[in-house]
Amino acid sequence: MTTLPASISDWAVVPNVALTSSVDQVVQYRQIMFAAHTWMLAMGATVILSSNGTTASAADNVASTADIVYAAAGTAHTWIAYSLQGEYFTLECNNAAADTTPQAMGLFLSGSAYTGGTTANRATASVLGTETTTNASRNIIGWASPGAGYISYGYSASAGIGWFIVKAAGTASVSSMTVIDRPAATDSMRDNGPGSYCVVATTWSTTAFSGTMSTLTADRLTNTASSVGASWIWNFSAIPSGQFANSLGVVSPLYVGTNSSISAAARMFGTSRILAGVPTTAPWNGRSPTDPVLDPFTWWTVTPFAVLWPKSAGDIL
Repeated sequence: MTTLPASISDWAVVPNVALTSSVDQVVQYRQIMFAAHTWMLAMGATVILSSNGTTASAADNVASTADIVYAAAGTAHTWIAYSLQGEYFTLECNNAAADTTPQAMGLFLSGSAYTGGTTANRATASVLGTETTTNASRNIIGWASPGAGYISYGYSASAGIGWFIVKAAGTASVSSMTVIDRPAATDSMRDNGPGSYCVVATTWSTTAFSGTMSTLTADRLTNTASSVGASWIWNFSAIPSGQFANSLGVVSPLYVGTNSSISAAARMFGTSRILAGVPTTAPWNGRSPTDPVLDPFTWWTVTPFAVLWPKSAGDIL
């Protein structure tokens, strides 16, 4: 595509930011978590509450990597609650305080505003049951000991969506990717059901997608407390499993739908504008070989997915 859809005409990336340390994972963690906060703001999110482990208030208390403090709930740590286009998110540094190789990040989605919170415990959804019961809490650092690596992220503030990648240097695939996504309002596949966002934060191996996607619980229909307490789990689909006849890794539309066993909760979320599917046999970490030469954007295969990437940013390192 030579022209971006109007709904994401402001699509931009921050490419290949090198980790400032290859020997200290605490330094890496702080840099990555602060970059994730910066990414949220770039998508147009507004901080409504936050804690830097020392101060918790209705302000953005996370101004630098020094404000990133990690610990489990009940101990002073950093968390940030955001408002983003009618829904709400919380980013949390929920890793054990004594860990010298921290990895865990919590990413929560809610249909009601966050309230309260202390330095030791994150804010909670103002209407019980409207927060994801399965949060996208994954290891955003995909290695057990520190090493060289890079951060890249893409975003559209007009659409309020984006992806965030942490990649170890010299590897064929990303170490982790966090996605906040939703289809365009005009998407013919979109069912316009409750909850307009889906989220995923996961660590990959070089062969398999191991993440789940969670979005709002069924009670979002009535905005009342849940009597079921089960969250919708989303799957990416329409990723070809075979090899195309011309042996090229042709990308395909990427759809999101539920795998819920409850028929009333099953729904079609829509088509991603910032991710594409790639054949399982396609090589990872490279441009789509079918891109027109003059196209300013490419689909770069980083995992079982391809991300929307401007060619002017060079390669994903």
